[in-house]
Amino acid sequence: MAEALPPISFVTDDDGAYVVNVDGTDVKSTSGLLSRLPGLKDPVYTAFLAEAVNHLVAGYDTELIVDPAAYKASYMKRYEAENPEAQFEQGTQQLRNYDLPDFDKMAPPSQEGGTLVFYSEDIILGTPYCIKMPMNISEDSQVEVAPF
Repeated sequence: MAEALPPISFVTDDDGAYVVNVDGTDVKSTSGLLSRLPGLKDPVYTAFLAEAVNHLVAGYDTELIVDPAAYKASYMKRYEAENPEAQFEQGTQQLRNYDLPDFDKMAPPSQEGGTLVFYSEDIILGTPYCIKMPMNISEDSQVEVAPF
């Protein structure tokens, strides 16, 4: 049975930094989060851990993708509604300015070989990112964020 978690919220601190508040204490790093709550490594908490890491890495600028099929449907609806003849214009947000993601490789948050792997969507652009974090993280620089 998974360890019960204390009250947790995703907020910003007084300086505007993205933090995870754990039972009244702000945690500012992914390594600090797992140090404070090692029970988050339990596979039952994979999606929750991905949400917390996503918040620490990107705050309110991205949203965790938990249902890749729904994300693909939404993405393609927006993509197909765009004018394929439109030229690139600085400051205009169009999915057609980017390569199509490889939707077949997207999956819900998971732990693969000791690494947390998940996808998040830039809420303004709509583009996906792949985030990877070793479960034995010791430095936040080990979190890998890459356009997908």
